[in-house]
Amino acid sequence: MKAALLLLAILLVSHTALAQSVTSAAGPNVRIFQDGTGWSTAASTGEQNLVSVKIPAGSMGANGSIRITSVWTNNNSGNNKNLTIRWATTQGAVSGGAAPAVFTVTTTQGAHLFTFIRNKNATNSQVYGTPGGSFGALAAASSTSAIDTTADTWVNFNVNLANSGDTATLVGYTIEIIKQ
Repeated sequence: MKAALLLLAILLVSHTALAQSVTSAAGPNVRIFQDGTGWSTAASTGEQNLVSVKIPAGSMGANGSIRITSVWTNNNSGNNKNLTIRWATTQGAVSGGAAPAVFTVTTTQGAHLFTFIRNKNATNSQVYGTPGGSFGALAAASSTSAIDTTADTWVNFNVNLANSGDTATLVGYTIEIIKQ
């Protein structure tokens, strides 16, 4: 057990700009992708992809899930800055797929987002959190999708700026894949 934790610590300390997958102390059914490189938006409007993380084919199982946490910063202005986590079969997708997190920030300086995607007893049937909501009672029902998790999929971290003079930065993310 100590050796596994030491190996995990070494892998995280030697972390490079590319996301690394490690087998956690919880066992081989949990994979973690984590990066804190930081990615910023270009000076333009429209949805932009900042970074994409590949979810390997078959890594979820029929009842598995993906938990995604992310930390963002942005300038404090009255303009909308939509922070979007888009899950799709395409790397860099700025449309289509499922969008389990779409959060709009304006006169704040950042956000911490959490969302999940869960297979529903099949590898091509999911339920995921309502965009903009994380915990507690939800005003709307959870959303669903039909993405084939026996093939590679992508978690795309995107931003849509209402004003090209605004900025938003994905400071870092953690993606946990729990296979079941």
